[in-house]
Amino acid sequence: MRYKKIFISGTNTEVGKTFIAENIIKSIESLGMLVSPFKPVETGCKKKLSELIPHDSSIYYKAINKRISLNKINPYRFLEPISPAAAIKRSKRKIYISNYVKKLKDLPDSDITVIEGAGGLCSPLALDGYNIDLAQKIHAPTILVARDEIGVINSGSEYTNRSVVVDTQSYPPTNKKDTVKPAPSENTLSYTHQNQPTNREEKNTEVAETK
Repeated sequence: MRYKKIFISGTNTEVGKTFIAENIIKSIESLGMLVSPFKPVETGCKKKLSELIPHDSSIYYKAINKRISLNKINPYRFLEPISPAAAIKRSKRKIYISNYVKKLKDLPDSDITVIEGAGGLCSPLALDGYNIDLAQKIHAPTILVARDEIGVINSGSEYTNRSVVVDTQSYPPTNKKDTVKPAPSENTLSYTHQNQPTNREEKNTEVAETK
């Protein structure tokens, strides 16, 4: 596999990042390779006794059959459903991009690490940086997830001149027909969602490398 890390981000919150990341993880693992999921910070967690349970990270935990502890997949958690930066400030904790990088290094060796950010690519992720700063710091090619709607191409081009768009119009349903497969270009991943028919023969999207 060419890349050891992939960063999953979006043009906004609730665009389907977790759905895309989960299917990428399952697809790679189905090929006999090991994936290390990583979501550095998650807000809006549920409290169970004295422990905060993260929703998205729990999905990844189950996707790899609980091979890696939930604490390593998701080291920082907050109860309130607000932005990570706001949650960090309210808690009066000192959490920086460098802290996420250190926690990333605690993951066990695997064929590839799939990292999901929080919110949009240019949303604040720590006291000193945004999602895009973490992606650049760890030198990870980025998948930018966006809704299939008018203006989405312009929205994506604001982040990079190398478009990175995943169509999530049919999000969130999944079935066995959902696949993530290599596309013709070695720098491209292709995600195909086949749950619902559209005016196109297939729901094909291309995900290109961004730096």
